[in-house]
Amino acid sequence: MSKLGTDSAKPKDDSDDPLLLTHPEAKGETSLDVEEGLMTSFDDLLSKAGTGVYQYRAFFFIGLVIMFDGAEAIVLSLLVSILKKEWSGSVDTMSLMGSCVFLGLLLGSIGAGRISDRLGRRRPLVYTVLGQYAAATMCALVGSFPSLIFVRSLLGFFQGFQVPLSSSYLSEIIPKEVRGKYIVSIGIIYAIGQLLTCVLGFFTLESTEAGNWRLLLLLVAQPCLVGWLGIYKLMDESPRYDMMVEKNIEKGLNTLKKIAQINGKDLKFTEQ
Repeated sequence: MSKLGTDSAKPKDDSDDPLLLTHPEAKGETSLDVEEGLMTSFDDLLSKAGTGVYQYRAFFFIGLVIMFDGAEAIVLSLLVSILKKEWSGSVDTMSLMGSCVFLGLLLGSIGAGRISDRLGRRRPLVYTVLGQYAAATMCALVGSFPSLIFVRSLLGFFQGFQVPLSSSYLSEIIPKEVRGKYIVSIGIIYAIGQLLTCVLGFFTLESTEAGNWRLLLLLVAQPCLVGWLGIYKLMDESPRYDMMVEKNIEKGLNTLKKIAQINGKDLKFTEQ
């Protein structure tokens, strides 16, 4: 019978962790027929891969997207008077625009879980963040309230989709020993994004009723673009998704090996 372990792994009782990497229909050549006394959980393997450059890199790029979310949350509050004056809008129109954004958030969040379980974490995240950037850029180019309301609703939809995907992805690549610290830090980054909007508004707006609001919207969107490039170029699919949802043990183990290598760890698996 094939047994999978790590070079430094010692026998452990299966009561230590209920999440065991065993599945009779696992894809790939590497099997995980784990006998009593040689139980290996995903979190154990992830811990052995370590916390390092791989996690820092992923947190940085996803953090830029979260920062963008925070910035977008308050940017319109700086532009209400300017837009009302430029397009002769009413209070009801501004209220409708805010309501449509939250409706988009609701619809996006409803579909995120099901889609991410079918297509993975990374691929939907790549498309969603790209959609956020495109919608945010379009906001700076529209010429009327109806167009802005539509584009902001689209932006809200993508944001509602992206937020749970980002949290899920980070929680699945960060070892359990430090996972809580990283997830809590997302709130701090969101607040930094709001502060960024205020700083950019100081340099782009002459007052609350005049200024280059289109430039402000374009500048606020740029962290999202940088975050998307990093996610697309440097981030792999969640190894937990590959192993637990897709049952592709070999692919998940290869990703764990890559994480360990980037983090300067030596994670080896042996068949006996």
